[in-house]
Amino acid sequence: MKYFSILLLAVLVGCTTPAKLDAVAVKFSHQLGKPSKPFSAFSNYQLKPAILSEDVKNNPGNTADLVVLEKILTQKLTRLFAGWSSSGSQIRSGTLIVQPKIIKIRIVGPFTRIVVGSLAGQSSIVIDLMLTDSSTGGVIANPRIKKNSGAWAGGWSFGLSDRNLHEYVAHIARQYFINNYDDYTFIRCIHIKK
Repeated sequence: MKYFSILLLAVLVGCTTPAKLDAVAVKFSHQLGKPSKPFSAFSNYQLKPAILSEDVKNNPGNTADLVVLEKILTQKLTRLFAGWSSSGSQIRSGTLIVQPKIIKIRIVGPFTRIVVGSLAGQSSIVIDLMLTDSSTGGVIANPRIKKNSGAWAGGWSFGLSDRNLHEYVAHIARQYFINNYDDYTFIRCIHIKK
């Protein structure tokens, strides 16, 4: 029974549910700075491929996690932007250019987490989202998203909380755009299929 309880705790700590993702995304996205212009002012949205900081470039061990992070981020944002672009309005114009920059990524691998546990340290991801108005070239926002998976959570979940970190960061980014679209469409757009 004791081992079953420990296993159940590990699964619950590392488990990612849609409700948990939403709660974390709402909490963290509201801590990011507001853009100088609502996203509803734009008629088009362009998501550029992520660029890497020098620290990330110099650590080739990050390659697999970079691919996973960019894939999830691209899926969440392009789906959202496609819905916004298709809801045309004559008062909307210009393109919002979204340039992600991965500042830091450290994901403790499953083998290391199982063997070393919490002693392997925490996993973390830091990305900047440079948001530019294409018509003026002006930066309207540059929020930094930082999310960690604690060493103990990683140890108790046998690495599940480490592997879920990509999903949390992408979900926070998506929620930031929803929060700052505008007051009327916030209610409508939050229900766009994830």
